[in-house]
Amino acid sequence: MITNRQGQTVVVTRKTPNLRNVSFNFPFGWDGRRGGSADPAALRASIQAAATGAITSPLEMDGHAPPQAQLDALTAFLLSRSPTHPPANQPPPPPPQLDQATLDKIALGRDVFFGHTPSTQGLKANGTTCADCHPRPFFTDNKIQTNVLHSSAQFNLGPDEGAGFVGTGPVDAFKTPSLHHFYPDTEPVFMHSGTFGTENALFRFYETSLGFTMTAAERTGLHYWLVNCPKSPERDPVSLPPTCFNAETP
Repeated sequence: MITNRQGQTVVVTRKTPNLRNVSFNFPFGWDGRRGGSADPAALRASIQAAATGAITSPLEMDGHAPPQAQLDALTAFLLSRSPTHPPANQPPPPPPQLDQATLDKIALGRDVFFGHTPSTQGLKANGTTCADCHPRPFFTDNKIQTNVLHSSAQFNLGPDEGAGFVGTGPVDAFKTPSLHHFYPDTEPVFMHSGTFGTENALFRFYETSLGFTMTAAERTGLHYWLVNCPKSPERDPVSLPPTCFNAETP
């Protein structure tokens, strides 16, 4: 249930976000209405505003605003589940033992993501590669923006105009989510509304929106990269498959 500044209310379906990413996956709410930044005080305030909103929403938990001490405890717990650096004084686990064919697929997916394949050269020139909206280290630009860059890529949003409804951005604009834990946490549906039930549908949407076409091998490679590489920021890079990143991936 979303109410804007003019007092209008709509009820929409939105995907439950991954709470392991709260330290770096702001602003909160798919329409970015909870604000947030890397500043510790602002981050804590946004987490508490989002939590209070969920607890008191008649369509979610239908409860009462918790005491400050409980909000502080909940915030501390969520932040503890959302590390942003490898643990100190702890050796990283070894990378998974993968065969060369799998490593090659990951490498191809890496090049698609960062715009280093023939099909993505135009995206690289225009600043519209996957990595432009999902940059390292957290794979989000923490912005509210539309991903519909071509009208034929529209999907049915129903009454959900996102940031345009609540006044945090243009119509049909939503936060850029972090890709950490993309698998398994995005399955079985993708996007803020879960509108795409398969990865192939998601890929086709972006190909139409951005104006490029991947080969079948590139789609497979991008899948392998998403499965194996954005595993969480506390993972030391040496514990990931060696073809996840290279000198050309910022």
